[in-house]
Amino acid sequence: MFFRAYRAALDCTKSSLAIFIDLGCREKEAYAWLKAGRIYQLLGQTELVDIYVQAAQEVPLSTGDTHFVLKLLEDAGDIFFNSYQDRDKAITFYRDRALPIAVKSNSARTRLRLCNKLAELLFCLKLYGEAVEFAKTAADISISQERSKEQQCSYQAEVVSELFKERVSYHRLASLYRCLQQHELAEHYYLKALCLCPTPLQFDEETLYYVKVYQTLGDIIFCDLKDPFDAAGYYHLALAAAMDLGNKRSQLQLCTRLATIYHNFIVDRELSLFFYQKARAFAAELNVRRINISSHQQCSSGSQYQTSGP
Repeated sequence: MFFRAYRAALDCTKSSLAIFIDLGCREKEAYAWLKAGRIYQLLGQTELVDIYVQAAQEVPLSTGDTHFVLKLLEDAGDIFFNSYQDRDKAITFYRDRALPIAVKSNSARTRLRLCNKLAELLFCLKLYGEAVEFAKTAADISISQERSKEQQCSYQAEVVSELFKERVSYHRLASLYRCLQQHELAEHYYLKALCLCPTPLQFDEETLYYVKVYQTLGDIIFCDLKDPFDAAGYYHLALAAAMDLGNKRSQLQLCTRLATIYHNFIVDRELSLFFYQKARAFAAELNVRRINISSHQQCSSGSQYQTSGP
């Protein structure tokens, strides 16, 4: 059914393309070429995608319209960026073709979009070192735009939007540095992202973000930097947010982590037993058979519910 629909859409697009060419409607022609390429990709005819995308590029280049060229190159990259195959082809459009034009034309918003897309794409392709470069640029642009908004306008919604973009950039940088095993930098940027969260928290999604990031920080400090004292502090913050949210599974995980730390590292029998009992209560409520607080398994995913406690 989808195949027939795509073929029908392709026939209509090609008919429109012929009309746009005859009428000299250059922009409509370019996007018709691009649309046909996108449909060929959905049909799995990848050899034709490049041909139609290349034809689309040639149209704005012949006009000399910088904005037109920039927009179409980004849209062409999006075809590959949003696909399940040949995603790496988007890098050429974003980094090698569109980004230099955006820099030259001083288009900050386009640069920000391109850098964010490149950072995400390179992250997915596990090219973490290259992704960091674009994530840093995106963060710098987000900061400058946010400061400019604060100085030039009084619209609170716009300032909040820029702050959110800045937080996303910091969070992405933190994730990249964690993948690169640069744990101190990962901690630094996670904390910068948390500093940009709204206060007081108004929505469950914001509280859940606190839970996840503080738990991630605890895992970094505990599992990678081997500092159970500081890790306990982050786990306590995550637990407080999880209690506000009423998320019992998160509370189970965090109480298990804290029981592990107090039992094996800080050696506080009273606190260890307190958090172990709380974890047991959550485990019973969630129908989890047994919990594990052995020191060597806590950083392995899914292993904290396998063996008995102290």
